[in-house]
Amino acid sequence: MVISKGQIHAFEEDAKYIGYLVVFSEAFMQKYMAQSTIARINHLYNYFLKQEKITNSDYNQKLFSTLQKELKSNSVSLPNIIASLLTVYLLKLNDENSTSAGNTGDSKNLEYFNQFKLLVEENYFNTRDAKFFSSQMAISYKHLNEVCKKIVKTTAKAFIDSYVILEAKRMLVSTSLSVKEIAFALGFDEPTNFLKYFKKHTSLTPVEFRNALA
Repeated sequence: MVISKGQIHAFEEDAKYIGYLVVFSEAFMQKYMAQSTIARINHLYNYFLKQEKITNSDYNQKLFSTLQKELKSNSVSLPNIIASLLTVYLLKLNDENSTSAGNTGDSKNLEYFNQFKLLVEENYFNTRDAKFFSSQMAISYKHLNEVCKKIVKTTAKAFIDSYVILEAKRMLVSTSLSVKEIAFALGFDEPTNFLKYFKKHTSLTPVEFRNALA
């Protein structure tokens, strides 16, 4: 299971888990992994997409055993070694996803969608207008909608709304910011507009959502 930066996640406390959690930062990737590798595996951390998993337990165990062994060493090249091990694993995971992605047309749509998602991440607090994003991508609004329907089975506008709501939920759950502060952080001119928007998409007010998870 791949968990993205900023993605809300939790584990059941009473469950008996047996496994490993490998955590590394974006800064680590930028410093120790090749940019070509980062570009190739970027979609693995797109939590709106269904991701394949490496189910070969022997391969997984070998990676984690090697990581544990290297982490106990005093090698001056430790960060580079860890990055190399992770690179091989992530590229293999990328191959699993590429195989399931299908034809070249699907790959091109995925490329467009990843570009769209990145633009949404960078601009959602300034605009939620899907036509703005299609313009930035130099494709038509209709084309962008077709891409989104192919990849995530929804329209571009619906994807933008789902992303904003996801960010709102993340802030409500993981920060102590007031609803008013969250509204402004998300780019709403008035907190009341945020209240209406949130309730329209979740059937709950922000306070009701926060209290339900308290």
